[in-house]
Amino acid sequence: MAHRVGGDVVIGGLWLAFVALLPVQFATGLGVRFAPSDLLSIALALLLVAAGGWRLPRRMVSVWILAILLLFAAGTVRAAVVEGAPSRYVVLQKDVGLLLLLLQYGLVGAIVRDRGRAEATLRAFVGSVALLNGLALAEFGASRAGWLDLAWMNYGRERLSGLLVDPNAYGGLLATALPFLIAPGEGERRLFGRRIGVLAQVSLLAGVVLTYSRSAWVAVGLMLLYAAWRRPAAAARLGLASVGALLALLAITGPEFLDVLREMGGRRAQVIARVETSWAAWSQFLEHPAFGVGLGWFRGGQDYIVHNTALWFLAEMGVVGLLGFLGLIGWMIRRAVHMLRHVAPEDHGIALGLAGGFVVMLALSLGIEALFQRHWWLLMGMLAAWPYGSDRPAEPRPE
Repeated sequence: MAHRVGGDVVIGGLWLAFVALLPVQFATGLGVRFAPSDLLSIALALLLVAAGGWRLPRRMVSVWILAILLLFAAGTVRAAVVEGAPSRYVVLQKDVGLLLLLLQYGLVGAIVRDRGRAEATLRAFVGSVALLNGLALAEFGASRAGWLDLAWMNYGRERLSGLLVDPNAYGGLLATALPFLIAPGEGERRLFGRRIGVLAQVSLLAGVVLTYSRSAWVAVGLMLLYAAWRRPAAAARLGLASVGALLALLAITGPEFLDVLREMGGRRAQVIARVETSWAAWSQFLEHPAFGVGLGWFRGGQDYIVHNTALWFLAEMGVVGLLGFLGLIGWMIRRAVHMLRHVAPEDHGIALGLAGGFVVMLALSLGIEALFQRHWWLLMGMLAAWPYGSDRPAEPRPE
């Protein structure tokens, strides 16, 4: 019995370390990015198998998960036929990357078995994002002042990217953490106290602005409008946090901040380049409408990245691929609605934050290839795994 309890403590500790390290990646000379969380997920899987404790709740199993897996297998075969052999990029970035994401999705169901573990998971995620973003903001300001320049943090002195390498993906990460801080209302459970929550909001809002990711800006803007409509008190607190974020930005970047913001927000050349890339993807879809041109064509063949997840599915996996992606999204939306309808009243704020984070990532998918963002799969796993610790359907929450 003591051995089993000790093993559960080890697994729980490694799980929280995995969640806390989701915002960390490092570029390598092999053309792929190294994420410590991937190694932890493999270690966790081995421990669970050795302990005989891997059991995936039935509610997490969906035909749409299987469909995505089959689509990638078919896309790899198609790319191999076209190119003679699948490229290293396709095998490592796409196929192995997807398997790791599905492994991490499954770990949610195996480890998050009660409400306490669920809250600890979300607290570790949001807390890690806010803390690491505070460090990224400090380094960004220090590098601009010439005091410090860490090559492995942030996107030079131009854009904030933390330890996630890509500023657009980093903006999505910060935007995903925000709903957990602004969603809970009076009488609803919170991940953090009010003061810590406001400080975290200031950090995340300032970070989102400095990523200069227009997709993240749009997602956060829609979130603010929704908060103002549904929960004015939360919107007021968010307004206060926005003022604090503006003051922090002025302190970090200096009085020229507004000029830089206007310049980076425009970036006409980048807009034109994305339009051209999108048109190239659409043209490939028209040539191969059913099954697409093959997995990895835009990166391995033409060095393009389609900054739209649905369009990427269309180009590389055709109409069949798009239907698989939309099916996965639709299934997750149903899970989110089910959770919001049945969750206990005191947990409604956290549930709304979870659903809001998923919707933020869905909005981000219109401006980036979001499928391989590890934190999105964490949220999907948390949505699919609820109610935690039970395979029985929960009773509807009173209206």
